[in-house]
Amino acid sequence: MNLPTVAFLLTLPVAIVAGAFLNEPVHAEGGAPVEIGEAVPAENLHIVTEPGRYGLGPELPGSHYAIIGNTLVRIDAETSVVQSIIRKVEGILD
Repeated sequence: MNLPTVAFLLTLPVAIVAGAFLNEPVHAEGGAPVEIGEAVPAENLHIVTEPGRYGLGPELPGSHYAIIGNTLVRIDAETSVVQSIIRKVEGILD
């Protein structure tokens, strides 16, 4: 095997695991899946007040970081519409 083939084969398991994680649905406390573009009721999310505790920089203007279930997301500050799904978290740190 040549070097590029070996490098590809070594990264393949990581890509498969990452792909499986990224395709997992995010669930609110009630168990319903949450998708990008969906408004989440305030009782189903925790607004992050200290982004640095999660390894994040400042919030983007007009948005908040939030936790839904055990997933870190970015939501619209006014409408609570999910703008992006960031990653899983172990728990609320702030």
